Amino acid sequence: MLKVFIDCDDCDLNYIREEINFIHYVRDRKLAHIHIFVTEMCTGSGGRTYNLLFLGQKEFHGQN
Repeated sequence: MLKVFIDCDDCDLNYIREEINFIHYVRDRKLAHIHIFVTEMCTGSGGRTYNLLFLGQKEFHGQN
C-alpha cells in the first residue's frame, strides 16, 4: 500500500484520512513514498487557495 505523509499546518487530517482511505498515512515523512506539502494563501475576494506539491521518495524519488 502506498505510504503518504501530509505536511500541512491548517488541514483537517482526520477528514482527509476518512475520505481517502485507499492509502496508508504515516507520521514520519522519512517512511513515506509520497510527501505532500500543502500551502495556503488568502485571495483578494476573501477565499483561500491551496497548493499541493507531491514529492516522490524512495522508489518514487525524482518524480514530483
